[in-house]
Amino acid sequence: MEIITHKWLAERKACKEQLDIFDKEWPDGMELTKENLLKCAELQLNLTWFAKHYLDAFLWAEFERQRIFLWAEFERQRIFLWTEFERQRTPLLTEYRRQEAMVLFNLL
Repeated sequence: MEIITHKWLAERKACKEQLDIFDKEWPDGMELTKENLLKCAELQLNLTWFAKHYLDAFLWAEFERQRIFLWAEFERQRIFLWTEFERQRTPLLTEYRRQEAMVLFNLL
């Protein structure tokens, strides 16, 4: 099983923030296993960046083909949640501003 190291990531210009997270979890390098890739996802490490730098052109294209469907579903759900957030936020913010106006009025 291949080991991904700080050196390997740095040679490919991984950003400092991502390197710091990686180093904290795997100071001696990370074995490429399903469990470790899932841990990367949990740690919010950029697996798309990793795939782009690790996979050959054929596998990268296949990764992208499958990732597009995952991203589309994520966006579908994100839009729904954002819409619901805005729906609930608007009256809350209106009420906050009404009360803010009253505080200001009472201080005049």
